[in-house]
Amino acid sequence: MKNLLFQLVRYSWVGLLNSGLGLFVIWGLMLAGIGPYVANVAGFAAGLTLSFFLNRAWTFRAQDAGWPVFRFLLAFAIAYSANLVILTPHSPDERRFRPIATHDSMGKSIA
Repeated sequence: MKNLLFQLVRYSWVGLLNSGLGLFVIWGLMLAGIGPYVANVAGFAAGLTLSFFLNRAWTFRAQDAGWPVFRFLLAFAIAYSANLVILTPHSPDERRFRPIATHDSMGKSIA
């Protein structure tokens, strides 16, 4: 049970690092003038890579190869697709990427 608790703590740390790196890459690329879709792909890819290797080596101490990579990439594809659905407006006249937090309605609801 103690080992499971330590594993949960390590998994949480990896998640924080993964999210932080992804956000840093996305913001950095967007500030550099890179489009938001490309920046988002790069940020997710950076976080995915960090997460996979840290979880494999540190959190779960796994030695096997092959299928875990496939499952991890499948989970990434699902998560990234959900991210695009959430962050992309659904109105037909707005086809470009705008994070929800920058939408006028969101700004009004916060103010």
